[in-house]
Amino acid sequence: MGSKLLGHRLLPRILEELQRAVALDAAFDQAGAHRVLGRIYYEAPGWPLSVGDLAKSRQHLPAAVRLAPATSTNHLYLARTLQRLHHPDLARQELTQVLKSSRAAVKPQDQD
Repeated sequence: MGSKLLGHRLLPRILEELQRAVALDAAFDQAGAHRVLGRIYYEAPGWPLSVGDLAKSRQHLPAAVRLAPATSTNHLYLARTLQRLHHPDLARQELTQVLKSSRAAVKPQDQD
């Protein structure tokens, strides 16, 4: 089975587990569950092919920014969603925050 097909089949379970993580501790891992949910909804194709939904992305990513404002990745992903939703001024504000942020959710493999 191809990895894309397997990923598509597992997506409902992944979303369910991420929602559970939000319910247990939304701030854990720099608001990681909100960040990943927002990014899935941004990246996935929309209905009827998949779960992609920019409105849902815009719900989760501001929550990630609110819970972990020092994390640049949260601001970057929110900026990308806002840009796609045709809100360039709001996107620019988030990109400015990326430059001011002191943490990143993603770091090079060789660093601890």
